[in-house]
Amino acid sequence: AILDAALRVFAVRGYAGAKISQIAAEAGLSHGLVYHYFDSKEAILIAIADSMGKRLEADVEATQGRAIERLRTIIERRCTTLAGPIDPSRLVLQTAMQGSLPDAVRTKLQTHLARFAERLRDWIAEAQAQGDVDDAVDADQIMRVLSYAMRGMCLRVQGQTTLPLPLPSSESILALLLPPRHTTRGAEESSLHSAQEPMKGQRPDA
Repeated sequence: AILDAALRVFAVRGYAGAKISQIAAEAGLSHGLVYHYFDSKEAILIAIADSMGKRLEADVEATQGRAIERLRTIIERRCTTLAGPIDPSRLVLQTAMQGSLPDAVRTKLQTHLARFAERLRDWIAEAQAQGDVDDAVDADQIMRVLSYAMRGMCLRVQGQTTLPLPLPSSESILALLLPPRHTTRGAEESSLHSAQEPMKGQRPDA
């Protein structure tokens, strides 16, 4: 209850502007009871970041199937989560962008994100080996593009409809990874069709 209330308060006031008393009021608890569980606002944010990281790692562990399907599932889950009301990862990353993220939270966040990035890169490399992801770009570079795209999607401003662009679909994101087979095939079919067409002025059976 305290963490959920903190998320709502942080979302409205920002981490720097929030107070323990406001979190207690939002949770419907006494000021002293909140301090019984958390000795500071920073401790609450650490718990939120830790919960976020564990959920992210649990999602990765629970994802099965071919590498491309695992990537699809992770992207779809992320888009669904970010389209929801208050997401912990969005809050933590926005706090980081504002420069008010405590060092202890930053360390935890970096640890979780590094683990996720490593797993994501391995899946991309596996999908490349299986011919499902374009291998013209290094797996590590694709992982970085995906990671920054997801972080950028976290920076939407809750409640504002005119500022942010709508979230891209998971299919659009996934399509950026796929090998350009349709382009190659289309060019080959066009070339074959041209070769089979009679020259101007030439009879088809000539």
